[in-house]
Amino acid sequence: MKNFLLTLFVSFLLVNAAIASSNSLREEFHTKDLNRENVEQMIATYSSDNSPVDQAYLGVCQAIMAQYVFLPTTKLRSFYNGKDLLDTSIEEDGTNGEQRYLRLLIQLNAPSFLLYNKNIDKDLEVFIEDVKNNNIDPKWSNVFIENLLKGKKLSQQQIEELTQLKKELI
Repeated sequence: MKNFLLTLFVSFLLVNAAIASSNSLREEFHTKDLNRENVEQMIATYSSDNSPVDQAYLGVCQAIMAQYVFLPTTKLRSFYNGKDLLDTSIEEDGTNGEQRYLRLLIQLNAPSFLLYNKNIDKDLEVFIEDVKNNNIDPKWSNVFIENLLKGKKLSQQQIEELTQLKKELI
């Protein structure tokens, strides 16, 4: 019984630490300027965090780093490493709307020649469903929707869906 309680307590602490880490990374990602220095700092600070959401944020940060390196091969490697980390995190938890939101950010803004746009419809569907089911904090839902509406590749129908979702949150 004593071992069970100890295990339960340690599990509780680990879950709380993971939640705190995700909250910190999310906060930094959405409040700091995503310049080279800040993105490198986020990668360094949170690279040991293992939750799927943290890994998704780190994948986006790695993909963003592609714009700050010089050689085309290094740009591609950075982008694809970030994309792979993001996709792997979604494979671990495919129902998480926040992870789908992060992939949408990249898909909606990456250059077309990278061909990273095949999941837009499904990711948007999962994201919208997660917001409607209140699985994403309403504070962040509005921020996420605003960021998605800035995407370059949204169809008119997708813009209308996101705009309607934003109205429903008010």
